[in-house]
Amino acid sequence: MNVLSQRLSCLLLAVMSLMVSARAQDATVPAKYRSFFHLYQERSIPEKVLNLIGLRTSDVGRSFALLAGVSHYPNFKPPDDSYLRPAAVDLQNLENYLKNQEFFSEIVALKDADMTYENLQYFLQVYFPQRLRASPHSRFLFAYSGHGITDETSSYLLQSSAKDLHDASAALDLNVVHALVQHVVRSGYQVLVLLNACYGGAFLKLSFTPTRPIPRNPGAHAITAGGSRERSWQDPSVGDGSLFFETLFKGLGGPADTAGDGVITYDELSAFLKKQIQGFTDQRQNPQSGYLIQDDEHIGSFFFLNRGRLIQSNLVQPWNPTHAVPFGPESKPQADDLFVQGREFYEAKDYNAAIASLTQAIAARGDWADAFNLRAASYDALNQPDKAFADYDQAVALSPNWSSPMFYRGRISEQRQKLKAALADYEHACTLSPGWQSACLAAAFAGGRIASEAKDYTTAIAKLTQAIKIQGGDSADLFNLRAASYDALNQIDEAFADYDRAVKLSPNWSSPMFYRGRIYEKRGNRQAALADYERACTLSPEWPSPCDSRDRLRR
Repeated sequence: MNVLSQRLSCLLLAVMSLMVSARAQDATVPAKYRSFFHLYQERSIPEKVLNLIGLRTSDVGRSFALLAGVSHYPNFKPPDDSYLRPAAVDLQNLENYLKNQEFFSEIVALKDADMTYENLQYFLQVYFPQRLRASPHSRFLFAYSGHGITDETSSYLLQSSAKDLHDASAALDLNVVHALVQHVVRSGYQVLVLLNACYGGAFLKLSFTPTRPIPRNPGAHAITAGGSRERSWQDPSVGDGSLFFETLFKGLGGPADTAGDGVITYDELSAFLKKQIQGFTDQRQNPQSGYLIQDDEHIGSFFFLNRGRLIQSNLVQPWNPTHAVPFGPESKPQADDLFVQGREFYEAKDYNAAIASLTQAIAARGDWADAFNLRAASYDALNQPDKAFADYDQAVALSPNWSSPMFYRGRISEQRQKLKAALADYEHACTLSPGWQSACLAAAFAGGRIASEAKDYTTAIAKLTQAIKIQGGDSADLFNLRAASYDALNQIDEAFADYDRAVKLSPNWSSPMFYRGRIYEKRGNRQAALADYERACTLSPEWPSPCDSRDRLRR
């Protein structure tokens, strides 16, 4: 066998070995988790790169990352924005950067609806601890970007199923996330958590004491975008992503390497982020940092490579996120700015100005459900139902699983007396967002009205009973309509109870008062019936029925 054949044979064996290793590992991962692997390669930082920073392959194992975040919140209703674009940009930038610039072996991405406790638990408690124990001296990065909320006692990461920015029932407590991270801390060698979320400082448990860590030693730390009572920010002048991660990428280009040794350690990165972000926001956002474990053994830290120095040494190619990540036409950032402006006008109740800004945003980017939905809400507020309906309809077409425009389109259909079309929208919105009381109530009420008009009184009673349960028993309309259905079925006692409840809830409404009077008269209580007829006639003198009944009893 000649030299070339030997080399080809060795190469083939290496590739076959790699494939067997990857397949064997794939077999250990349950099928439902395999789609989250955005990169899966058995590789480590090249020897030449390590030599440049004074390290050897024996000093550094493989690099693993779990990226998590939420950019789509489909259950949000105006004025809350259902699309948090900076979070989507952050995750894509991180994935590209770690893959192409930091030589990461495996990157797992949990985005939007996949960012759940079950998935975090599997990767932080089971999968990555196993991988880290099997790969000595390896690095592990956990990065998150998305909405964070607080209830003043605890802070949370908001999940995509949340219905608004206060929905702690659809959120992950940061104490729980911290506990899950401890599994990789105990199994790994160098661990870093980067957390970009409002109020994310609550994740930290151990304070940070500035010391120069040794890159080849173990260590585990976290950096949060701000304090436990601070919001995190995004500024278009800095970049499309969050201020925290855009500043981080800037630092990794070289400015954060204060020691000039080719690596950017945790303490350097933390100091750079604090200085840059505190200055830029006039201390409205103050990145926090701390230990995840603190003892005499863990005196090192996770490190990043100084990209600028690697480029100068021709070891990596220059990285430009605007080239690496396709965000679409150049008009989109302009559209984003116009949308933000439109939302601000909407929140200030300057609906005409909101419409003007959102119309420009739609002209720049015509496939944006959020912009159509918010413009529809502005038209709705100005009582321009035809224009509002058209925009809600377009928003539904662009985002068919978003309950908000569907519900509000249904409201306009109901106003137009197209009750069946309204019912279809209400029921679909309720199915998509079962926790949204308004949508489910509207579906039950509309169903009751349709059944009542069709003289299907038993179905009407069932639907209206459901509506009363959802609403809480404070709607005179619901009790009055259910009373009419009981009345039609000659269930007098039930009808009387509902008319009576409607009168008490709405004492100046003539309809339930008149029909309660009729039942009084059927029961032989002429005095009570006369009182109801007289009151109903006084309230609605143009309605002949109560006035005629009053006069008849008087005679």
